[in-house]
Amino acid sequence: MKGNFESGKKISPFQYFIVGLMVIITGLLGLLDWLMLREMILSLLLVSSIDPWSWSAIDKFTFILFGVIWLIIIYLSAHYYRKGIVNKRLWSYFLLITGIEIIILFLTHILPTMAGKGQYSIVLMILEAVSAIICIVASFEIKKRLLRY
Repeated sequence: MKGNFESGKKISPFQYFIVGLMVIITGLLGLLDWLMLREMILSLLLVSSIDPWSWSAIDKFTFILFGVIWLIIIYLSAHYYRKGIVNKRLWSYFLLITGIEIIILFLTHILPTMAGKGQYSIVLMILEAVSAIICIVASFEIKKRLLRY
């Protein structure tokens, strides 16, 4: 790696701490997404016309697939957060990734509910949708303001 993203700017230990904290938050949200996606797949299999003998294979395959995606998200988010420190866009990156993760969480609750197999609170789903929209809109607003100045 050439310096700190070819800009020559140094990242302080406190900034590394902030990046680490954000990666942990992203990882925990991603882990929750992973487990909820698995639960959603199992709920949707109940209402599908897929042969019940295939359910175990589908469950195992999607569990491993979502785990690999989770690991990739952690590595990419750590890279983008360090890049965001140098580019002064850390909060924009963090809010965007967090908003996307909350949208995934929202979808894992709303799809089984629409299929008649979910037993999730409507208030929880509304809070997830609103918080995801707030995160993504705030991310774009921060990015827009940074581009102006």
